[in-house]
Amino acid sequence: EQAAVYDRQLRVWGVEAQKKMGQSKFLVIGLTGLAAEACKNVVLAGIGTMALFDDGTNAADAAPGNFLAGGAPDGEESVADATAATLREMNPFCNVEV
Repeated sequence: EQAAVYDRQLRVWGVEAQKKMGQSKFLVIGLTGLAAEACKNVVLAGIGTMALFDDGTNAADAAPGNFLAGGAPDGEESVADATAATLREMNPFCNVEV
């Protein structure tokens, strides 16, 4: 199943590189708009674990810059939690921690 999800990456950089990517960890501190774009790209590429840290900003306040945090319906959710939920939906094979 993962081979179908990562088909393009496997053709570009091969099986061994994809395995290394799947064993890698990535820490993001501060979830700005630029960080959201980087998180999206790294999660879709198949990183093994991504850890998110933010200063507790409300997701509703971060939404203009961080497009991944826009799904919080009540605005009570932190930007890190909202971003993590979106990233988990994008790639269920990636472990996203807050």
